[in-house]
Amino acid sequence: MPVKPGTSLLYTQPIYDSIILPIAAAGVAIGQFFTIPFGQLIAAGINKTYRHTNLNQASQLERGNEIQIDSLSMMFPRTAEAGAYATIADIDAVRAGNMRLRFGGDTDFLTVPIAAIPNAGMAPVYSTDAALAAAVNFTFDNGASVTQNRFFLGQTIVLGSQESVRVTFENMDAIVAPIEVIFFLHGASIRPVR
Repeated sequence: MPVKPGTSLLYTQPIYDSIILPIAAAGVAIGQFFTIPFGQLIAAGINKTYRHTNLNQASQLERGNEIQIDSLSMMFPRTAEAGAYATIADIDAVRAGNMRLRFGGDTDFLTVPIAAIPNAGMAPVYSTDAALAAAVNFTFDNGASVTQNRFFLGQTIVLGSQESVRVTFENMDAIVAPIEVIFFLHGASIRPVR
């Protein structure tokens, strides 16, 4: 872990957060990432753990920390925590919407189709085998490495200590079953030497 002279540690650590999108008609569901911190409820009876988020404060880093964000990614974890395993149709419904990245309250930094944000790691495998498709929701391959599967920003953007960040998913197709999504902000993290 290299040390920034005299003050802090510089290391690679993405900021990530999970949400569970509820059942909703087309265009109705809105997902807000980074608004519910570690230890709070992600859904009824489910507290956020490090499997869900690494933020201890809602929408911001702890005092003294910052991250130089260079890329974005997302994933649909293979878990039934939302109530059932996500299907390809569920994933396609989410990916039909748009994503907004905001800093400092309501300042939009980036707006893109969700489909432009790559899946971080394991991706669904589509099968032409009807018997196999009927037997399982979907299977996984290893996907490309997380390093290659990112939406690169071209220039880094700095999320400073106590500065707010929010990622919003909206305008999606109908969500017919709750679905969990994890969103990543990748980059170089800086934290004070303790």
